[in-house]
Amino acid sequence: MRCLLVLAAMLLFSCKKEKISMRMPESHKVEKCDTDFNVFFEKFSADSVFQKQHTKFPLKDVSWSESYPDPETDVRYLESKDCYYYDFRKDKEAYKKETDAYNVVTEKRNDTICYKWDGVDNGISMEFKFVMIDNCWYMVEMVDMSN
Repeated sequence: MRCLLVLAAMLLFSCKKEKISMRMPESHKVEKCDTDFNVFFEKFSADSVFQKQHTKFPLKDVSWSESYPDPETDVRYLESKDCYYYDFRKDKEAYKKETDAYNVVTEKRNDTICYKWDGVDNGISMEFKFVMIDNCWYMVEMVDMSN
């Protein structure tokens, strides 16, 4: 019995109240998302890492298939390794280009933002769809109907 009391006393007095603090690695921190699409899109356009982080994979990729006699659409799903960086920063001047000029149109459809390239007399027609998921914008689909 005496051993039990000594053991209990040792346990009681050996416990210290120390505040232990740990720093969360940068890679685990949750980034505050911009709910304003224009602010988000500036970052999305300029930063390839941010762009990959804000793309939902597998990414739906729809394109025009000129199969004879009936043209149809092809749908593929791309993984991260199959996608490359789109630099949208030059789009503001794209209508001035000598060749392959296009206008940029941004449309809001319900909870989706469609960012479109509409070619100027050249057949370019590309659409990038963005959806807000958990208060963050993500690219969820690319549609290429260029001919």
